Parts: sequence; structure tokens; C-alpha cells
Amino acid sequence: MIIRTQIKLLILIGLFLISYIFSVSIGINAVPLLILLIPAVFINGFLYGFNRSVEGLVWLIIYITWFTLLSILTAQISDDSVSIKILIALKEFFAIGLFTGLLKSKWKEIKLNKLDFIYIAFFGMYTAYGFFYGANLSSRFISYRAGLFIFIFYSIGRMYQLSIKEVILLIRTYLLSALIIGLSGVLEMFLVNFWEILDILKYANLKFSNAKVYNGVPSNFSTYIDGIRQRRMVGFFAEATSFGKYMATGLSFCFFFFIKTPRSINYLIGSVLFATCLYYSYSRGAQLLFLFSFSILLWKKQKILFSVFGSLVIVFIIQSSLFSLNSTNNGRHLSGLYAGLNAVKTNFIGHGLGTAGTALIMQNEITEGINESAKESFVGELTYQFGVPGITIFILIIIFNLKILIRVYNKKPNDIVLLVAGLSLGLFMTSILATSSVYTVSSYFILILTGHFSAQYEK
Repeated sequence: MIIRTQIKLLILIGLFLISYIFSVSIGINAVPLLILLIPAVFINGFLYGFNRSVEGLVWLIIYITWFTLLSILTAQISDDSVSIKILIALKEFFAIGLFTGLLKSKWKEIKLNKLDFIYIAFFGMYTAYGFFYGANLSSRFISYRAGLFIFIFYSIGRMYQLSIKEVILLIRTYLLSALIIGLSGVLEMFLVNFWEILDILKYANLKFSNAKVYNGVPSNFSTYIDGIRQRRMVGFFAEATSFGKYMATGLSFCFFFFIKTPRSINYLIGSVLFATCLYYSYSRGAQLLFLFSFSILLWKKQKILFSVFGSLVIVFIIQSSLFSLNSTNNGRHLSGLYAGLNAVKTNFIGHGLGTAGTALIMQNEITEGINESAKESFVGELTYQFGVPGITIFILIIIFNLKILIRVYNKKPNDIVLLVAGLSLGLFMTSILATSSVYTVSSYFILILTGHFSAQYEK
């Protein structure tokens, strides 16, 4: 019964999308069709969650992989920014439905551990500040999404009871998704510049009210390397930092499986592709995420290699001048971090939800009460908004993520757990100097696997 309902809903969603595109192409206002899509997508996610079906996670990967491209294509025939934003947000409505269905199904079975309480405190902090302390309503809503989906993706993984075969199936599905995105990056950068065919500036201006332009494409398609502005690989995501972190996560898993099965030519080719895409994304945070991913695995199993690997990370940090204010790019990230940390001196509990953040500056036309210095660093934005409580909970998440995942490994050794521990550490460490580390595309898969493996702590 539930499976048949899910199939019907997926067909309905497809028909809605086809009807929307057709209506826009002939000049009819089709926004109501997209508004009706929201409950359909939510219910679809809810049923997958309630049924505890691993297919729900597969569909989440599909939504995240394809709906940005769908929104770019829709922008070619639509001038309505609301439609584009709804299409981009559908993956999040599906995730909320998945979370709600799981919660309804498992409410009486859940036994909370220490890490769960910390994530709940993190979510509770965002919620309390959202209701009682912050900037205007629009700014609060935009900032609230960051905390909400960190909690939701962790909780989705926490409530799923997956076998190791299902975990591997999920990782391979992610790798296939990353392969498609990676190939699209190679295509758009080296073979066919489809941003000349697709009006990417129109999409950017519909998504953000004040998109910046450089050489005919959005300014985030390029960055400074040794003082020279270089074009970055972005793929269908049309955003270099999220693309880079998606490739970094894909490379970590692909290289891991190649080590485990060295005769597999598929994993070797995949690793080469992901490494190429990661390099040309010119995302230092993404490159650092990959380096962090193997840190815990080497620390537990290869102490000598860990020392060598740690030295390479230090050399990378020094060589890339991550903490140099002389770098144009790093200066923005560091100034955002310092602005947030310095704000604690004047306000111990922070300035309130929606008073700082990169997303606010890019998406919100109302800038009154928003500090435009605390940006480009998630930790800086977090500390500016929530003060000492915010940075304390953030540090506890890092510590207990590692502590519980390592205990899970010690209890029942599985190298994938250590790889996820390294990725989780990398995710939160790179968020010190990058807001993009916690974007949905960058973080969802790592948070889901972190939640899943942390659930084994109580078994």
C-alpha cells in the first residue's frame, strides 16, 4: 500500500514538473503548480521515512543531484524568482518529510546518547533565538535553515537502521551521483562551455537579488590563485565550493574502495576523475576536507603514515596561506572569523539569529541590523549570532562526533566508520573558514552517515 502510494506520488511530482514547464513556456503563471508540489514532495519523503525504506535516502541523493540543474533549465523559460527558489528548496522539503516520517515511526524506540543531546541543544539554540532574539523575520528564517538542516541530516542518519550492505549501496549511489556531477564539470570547463548556451546570469539573478558578475559568468565561477584570477570548475551545481566538497567526499570514498579492492579499474578511474575535479574547483576547503578524511583511519591503523600525512596537511596549510591576511580570498574568510570572535567581547550571548551571515547578504534585500563583516566563516557567523553558547556547542559537536565514532569502531571494527569520522572532522574544521562547508550539498551525506554510525554506540 505504502509503496504504491510512493510510486503514485513520484509520478504526480513528475507530472507537476512537466505541467509547470509547459505552462511557463506558453506564458501562463504556473507558480501555483509549484506550490502544490511542496506538500506532494513532503508527503513522499514522509512515507519513505515512515516505512524506513533506504530508497528514501537514494531519492534524497537524486533530489540534490538533479534539482539545481532543473532550476537552471527552468530559469531559461521563466522570469519568476519564486519558482526558481521553490525548485531549489524541494530537496529540503523532501528531507523534512523524511525526517518527520522517521520520527513518527521510531518515536518510542529512540534512546538518546550524548551526541544526540548536543545536536538537540544546537537545534534548540537556533529555535530559541529564532523566536525570541534576532533581526527581522526574513533574516531569521534564512539563518535558521543552516542550523535546522545540520540537525535534520544528522537525525535522519541517526534514525535509519541500515545494514552494512545498505550503507555500501548508499555510498555507491552517492559515487554515481558525484560521477555525473564531476563529468558535467569536465564538460563545462574543457569541452563545451554550456554557460554560453544556458543563461547562467539569469539564473543567478533569479536566485540572488544582487549576483556579482566576472567575465560574463557569476563571480564565484573564478577565484584568485597567486594573484591571478582563474576560472573554477563548477559542474551542474553552478557553485565552485559546493562542487569541490562534493568531489572531495566522492574522492574519499572512491579512493578508500580502491585501496580495499586495488584491482578495481572502476574505482581507479573514479578517483582520477574526482581528484581532477577537486583540483580545478580551486577550493582549499574541499582539498583540506579530503586530507582530513583519512586522518583518523591512519591515526588508528598506521601511526607512521599518519605522521607523514599530518606533515603534508601542515605543509598544505602553510603553502596555501590559509591563515594569511595578505591573500585576497583568505582575507575575507579570516575577517569574517575574527569579526565573529571579537563580537563576543561586546555581547556574551551573541547579537541574535539573522544578524550575520553570507546567505543573508546574498539573498536578503533587507540589510538593516545585519553585520556585513561576519561572513564567509560559519564559525564567525555562528559566534556573532550566538556568542559563547554557540561556539561552546560547536566545539562539543566536534569532540563528541570523534569520541563516539571511535568508540563505535573499537566496539566493532569497520574502516568505513573511521573514514566517516575523518570526514566529519574535516567538515567542521573547514567550516571555521568557510560557510559553504555546512551548505546542504556539501554536508548532507557526511552528516547522515555520522548519525547512522553514532546510533551503534548504544547497541
